[in-house]
Amino acid sequence: MNIGPIGVFRIQSNDIKKDSDRDRLESEVADVEGVRDVEVDTNSHTVVIQYDPTIVNETRLQARVEEAGYKITSGSNRSAAGEFEESDV
Repeated sequence: MNIGPIGVFRIQSNDIKKDSDRDRLESEVADVEGVRDVEVDTNSHTVVIQYDPTIVNETRLQARVEEAGYKITSGSNRSAAGEFEESDV
């Protein structure tokens, strides 16, 4: 079964502090078509999103986080080498 390409996008927001923030973001972002997985870490204030880049792009993912009420302080995507690179937010 071919599931297509997978992009990984990491967003940081200092507004992510509580379990309720984690639950809200996981729910809100998971509803975006093309999102495969969402992991929120309240200790590091980060959201890591696995997504299908043929369906959704990073701009849409950033917008969804902001629509949920979280100001983004930085964002990065995983390079072909598997390392995260900073991107403009």
